[in-house]
Amino acid sequence: MGVRFKSLLGTLALVASFTAIADVASAQEVRGDVQTLPEAFERAFFRNDRSYYENRSLFRQANYILGQGSIIQNGFPENEITRDANLVNRVYDEALAIQSTSDPLIRTADLPTPYTTSLQLLPVQAPQTTPSTSFSPPPVQSAPFSTPVAVPAAPGPVPALW
Repeated sequence: MGVRFKSLLGTLALVASFTAIADVASAQEVRGDVQTLPEAFERAFFRNDRSYYENRSLFRQANYILGQGSIIQNGFPENEITRDANLVNRVYDEALAIQSTSDPLIRTADLPTPYTTSLQLLPVQAPQTTPSTSFSPPPVQSAPFSTPVAVPAAPGPVPALW
């Protein structure tokens, strides 16, 4: 009886530990219909022109040359890349708009400044006339020429490198 009770108690402890591990609460539930921002960019980037490994099929190679694509859009790679770039640009603009409107506008006080006025608020002063004097630049000092220095002749080739 004592052995059965110990094995039953051990089995119960094992089952309890498994259920405790399996029922760990997650901090945040992920919904299937919500995309993260990197996923949205990845999806927009590969919308028309697929990745390298998907472009290796026989159909994609023929599409590269002939550009048959679909009824609405041709399949030339340059046009596919252009459509992907436009889509990435729209996703980027939308992400910036969401980012700038999701939080309230935060205003902070300006830093203190020692200046109490601006140049625009200063009174206008009449230009002062000064008697004109002839301008004479200072004389230019020329540097004395130095004697030419003899340049040694180039040494011959290094024996180990030719």
